[in-house]
Amino acid sequence: MIFPPIINTQVSFEPSLFPKAAQLFHAAHSGRYRIIVCGGAIRGGKSYGVGGVLMTLLKRFPHSRSMVVRDTLPNLRTTTLPTVEKLIPQSFVKKFKGDPQFHWQFTNGSSFQFFSEQDSTDPERKRWNGLEMNYIWLEQAEELQRSTYEKALERLGSYFVPRHLGIQPHPILFITVNPTDTWVKEEFYDKWLEGTLPDELCYIPMTIDDNGGLEPSFRQSLQMLRLTNPIKYKIFVEGRWDVREKTGGEWYHEFDYGKHTVAKEHGGVPFLAELMNDVHGTYDFNTTPYMTLLAFQLRQVGPRLQIRFFKEYCLANPNNRTDRLCEALINGYLVKFPRSFTYHGDRQGENRVEGEGNFRRFDRVRTTMAPYLHSKSNQVNKAVVVNMQFRDFINDVLAGNLPVDVIIDEEACPNLIRDLATTKEANGTIKKEMSTDANKIKYEKNGHCLSAFTYGLGAVLYDMYQQWKKQRGRLAE
Repeated sequence: MIFPPIINTQVSFEPSLFPKAAQLFHAAHSGRYRIIVCGGAIRGGKSYGVGGVLMTLLKRFPHSRSMVVRDTLPNLRTTTLPTVEKLIPQSFVKKFKGDPQFHWQFTNGSSFQFFSEQDSTDPERKRWNGLEMNYIWLEQAEELQRSTYEKALERLGSYFVPRHLGIQPHPILFITVNPTDTWVKEEFYDKWLEGTLPDELCYIPMTIDDNGGLEPSFRQSLQMLRLTNPIKYKIFVEGRWDVREKTGGEWYHEFDYGKHTVAKEHGGVPFLAELMNDVHGTYDFNTTPYMTLLAFQLRQVGPRLQIRFFKEYCLANPNNRTDRLCEALINGYLVKFPRSFTYHGDRQGENRVEGEGNFRRFDRVRTTMAPYLHSKSNQVNKAVVVNMQFRDFINDVLAGNLPVDVIIDEEACPNLIRDLATTKEANGTIKKEMSTDANKIKYEKNGHCLSAFTYGLGAVLYDMYQQWKKQRGRLAE
């Protein structure tokens, strides 16, 4: 099919200054994608880019229809309207219906309108019935309900341009979203990270580094936010989906991102070759979404013990096997820095595996790590479990109330950090978030690294835990 030429708008798609906007432009005009998601940081050019690309599509395809959706009309007025007013060429506007309609009719018969979700007054999305659109833009999708996304898919491409007026465009659902822990993360970001997005869906990450039009003074002003609230900076400036602010009810509520993690620019938590004591590993044997090994070192710093998590191995299928975890640690560190190995983990790993005789999961650790083991390498403590008493003890450790410092490499241990920061408590145990894999099999998304972390700390600090428990009992009397 031969499409009409693309007419320029006021938005620049110059790749050298706006590389992600250029990528967005080409993705939208390729005819390949039905859904295009722009996710990431503030001032990354998400809204301006989508709005500008949408104008080029509306110009390219006369008599096509489009709309932008936000949670409320006030938000459309105050945040979306200023962006739209900047990017719509006035010479392209034939007729405009103002507040509260916000409907633009363009010179070539195309149109654009505002549409609010109004979840509280229209929970069944009845207002959507009868809408006919070629392009729909869900703005700030983290503030919208999943049902709105599903309704948008239902109405997408429902308008048919009369043949005597123009060519039928390829329908596109545009989505702009900031880092969030809502349905959007699981639906788009997680799948993009895993490489499992469907072919018709394009995810484009955007940060301020992709926006060449920002004034240097604005970038400098953000450094104050970095000092006053480093968590917000990581989320909203760096576009980090794995970082979360505390919302209450966390299992390890004393975990502090700023205190317990070390970023790459600050040196991370490197493997210390000068430490000649054992390398420690702690295992969780769940296989979906991955099997877990956390590697750490112990260092005495004055009167305090430093527990240094320098690497996590969270291996998904087909590498979610105990021997592959061990081999990864060997090849990554122990070949270059030969050390003895001490292992901890889920006590159920010492149970017989059904159908495999006397075989135990930790037997695979023992056979694979054999060259690095000694008579006391097995430190699997069957008394250490993920329960409320160990939760309270480790929270005291994280709070600094005991002579122990826990530090975690931010770049090398993302799943561990996410687990510690976001896993909640529910009825005296950790709250498992369920998901479904490609084979429609349900699995627990979170908690695996948290469990391995608990087994490792609990075993290493078990004598301290016993004293803590006695002291706690005396205080309760």
